[in-house]
Amino acid sequence: MNMPEKGVVPSEPFRVALIGQPNCGKTSLFNHLTQTLGHVANYPGVTVEKREGSYQFGGHTYIVMDLPGTYSLSSFSPEERITEEELIDRPPDVLVVVVDTMTASRSLMLLGQALLLRIKTVLCLNMIDEAERAGLKIDFEQMSRLLGLPVVATVGHRGQGIQKLREAIHQTATGQALPRF
Repeated sequence: MNMPEKGVVPSEPFRVALIGQPNCGKTSLFNHLTQTLGHVANYPGVTVEKREGSYQFGGHTYIVMDLPGTYSLSSFSPEERITEEELIDRPPDVLVVVVDTMTASRSLMLLGQALLLRIKTVLCLNMIDEAERAGLKIDFEQMSRLLGLPVVATVGHRGQGIQKLREAIHQTATGQALPRF
């Protein structure tokens, strides 16, 4: 896999991939990022193919891919294979790992595998409202420092945190985010 040199900003547009487990809110985030309307439901398996949309931010164009839900990057189903092949064969400029905050521990393997790809990464803790109602307290700055990547809180179905997610994607794509390598 050919990776750009560290610190080199790839040519536009920037390609951004949203990955995460089924039903973690990727499509809701995709809809708000790109201002499109993909089908959303409260059960896994709704996104079974790659969707693309775009948006402008900070003078740049971002092409966003909403990839099918996957539990790992070792594919078992056709949908998971789509995600795995997209990331391996055509690595995006930025990878956004979307995690349902209430079940974050289940996503650790996927996050670990994603980080091994050496793609610039943003961690998106979605459904933060549910975590806060349950009394969860998260130190986002500490988590970001420990992981060496931006960590953003969102409520995808309401569009909360979308501006911060766009900022984190932009900073990551343009080399302004925390260096991980």
